[in-house]
Formats: sequence, C-alpha cells, structure tokens
Amino acid sequence: RELLDSGRKPIIVDCGANIGAASLWFASSFPQAHVVAVEPDPGNASILRENLSDLPTAVVLEAAIGAQAGHVTVQQ
Repeated sequence: RELLDSGRKPIIVDCGANIGAASLWFASSFPQAHVVAVEPDPGNASILRENLSDLPTAVVLEAAIGAQAGHVTVQQ
C-alpha cells in the first residue's frame, strides 16, 4: 500500500513461473502490481503466455534466473 500511496507501482517477480498459476494468483490478489513471470522451458512459456494474455500488467520472460550470467539448457 505504501508503494501505491507514493505513486509507485509494485513489481512481483514469479521466478520459475511454469504455466502461470502463481502469476494469475498474484495478479488477482494484487491487481495494481505489475507481474513479471520468468520461465525457461519453451513449452511451459508458451502456455504461460496464453494464460497471462488477458492481463495487461503481466509480462512473460522466457529466461532463467541464476547467480551468474550465462546460458542454460532445459533438459526434459
């Protein structure tokens, strides 16, 4: 609430968003926040994009989060 009162918009980062269940919950629970959903698996990211497509405050990043810069390969 403090962020909103100061004129700023909260950002919620969902790392490992999978298909977006938590991202949808965050968006519905905190409608005034931006949601950034991060998912490295291309198949999951595709479904994630579909699931969040009606949310103008949500962004999907097909990427991984790690301690060091670099590249990853998702193995099934």
